[in-house]
Parts: sequence; structure tokens; C-alpha cells
Amino acid sequence: MNNLQRPDVIVVGAGSAGCVLADRLSQSGRSVLVI
Repeated sequence: MNNLQRPDVIVVGAGSAGCVLADRLSQSGRSVLVI
């Protein structure tokens, strides 16, 4: 079974700023991928 979805936003870097950005984007309803 293959269920691939494309994220709306890709955040490169999971430091403190990247995590805050990903959290705020996901709260606004966007699909976020953190690398």
C-alpha cells in the first residue's frame, strides 16, 4: 500500500527556531515536513 502525501512546507533544521516555525505552520493548518 502506497499512500504518499506532499507537504505544504518543508522546514530544514530541527533546532529551536525550526521547531517553533513548524509548530506555528502546523497550527495554521499546513502540512509540515521537518528535516
